[in-house]
Amino acid sequence: MCIKPCLVGVIFTAASRLIAQSGQLTALEGAVPVPVVEPTAATFSAGLAGLWSDPTTTCLGTGAFFSVQQATFSRVRVFQAVLAFKWGPRWSFIYGSTELGDLFDSSLTSQDPTLAGLKARAIWSGADATMGSRYVSGSLGFAFAGDENVGDVHSSTIARAHLRASPMNSGWLQIGLGVSRVVGGSLPTERLGQQHVDVVVARRFGTTLSTTLSVAASRGALWRFSETRGAYGVGAQVSVLSVVDFSAGFGRYTTAYGATSHGWHSSASVGITLHRVHAAFRYTSTQLGIGSGYGFSLGYEPGFLPGQRF
Repeated sequence: MCIKPCLVGVIFTAASRLIAQSGQLTALEGAVPVPVVEPTAATFSAGLAGLWSDPTTTCLGTGAFFSVQQATFSRVRVFQAVLAFKWGPRWSFIYGSTELGDLFDSSLTSQDPTLAGLKARAIWSGADATMGSRYVSGSLGFAFAGDENVGDVHSSTIARAHLRASPMNSGWLQIGLGVSRVVGGSLPTERLGQQHVDVVVARRFGTTLSTTLSVAASRGALWRFSETRGAYGVGAQVSVLSVVDFSAGFGRYTTAYGATSHGWHSSASVGITLHRVHAAFRYTSTQLGIGSGYGFSLGYEPGFLPGQRF
């Protein structure tokens, strides 16, 4: 009788049809560039870093930026970059990647060279067009996510839109709304996508000191196997002489799976701007995404100054 072989064959066939989001894409989905200190309150950021999550955080910012993050207890490294320029609307392009190398020992790859070509990596790229003024701005964009998990390759296309307004042209208060939804690809999706709302308050004290506070909440997820289903967080920044900026943030997340139903995230960052070049360093403590670790960013941002918000 072939009961056991047939049963193994059925199990293998069923498993091969399961499509899940890999840990690499989970890490990239939950990562935000340095010096952003809280993924939910992502409107709190310095310059081009905020365009990764919401292009309306600074509708006039242009330049080039990159960020690198390294987890403390793993080999996971996340790279993120932003390029923005004015051509009609303000166009911003984002790219991110994470990869684990040397998956197989050399003794195995020497026996089977095809193993050397297998990867565990994820990429995220996208483009957004932003128009508006300091009081009202909106953006529309698309993003592409690629997920390769040791030969199992999937992709997903995401549409996103954001709107930001300053009530009564106040200049010190902004309210932002955002929605993202999967519109194609092979990864199993969440039908309602993800929604985001934030409130940002900024205050300048002469030419010496400026402060920013951001409170935000989100709900939903892009994919069925996303790590979180909702969150709320807060971030704060102090900028001195538009040269040195200090920031901190924390948030609480409803997890989709794992040993606990909620997770915490906290970060602290310091940055410096000289001749339109902004460099920042950040430490993050969390069990989400790539986990706790360090990050560094460098950007040339001619259209932005630290402490500038609206």
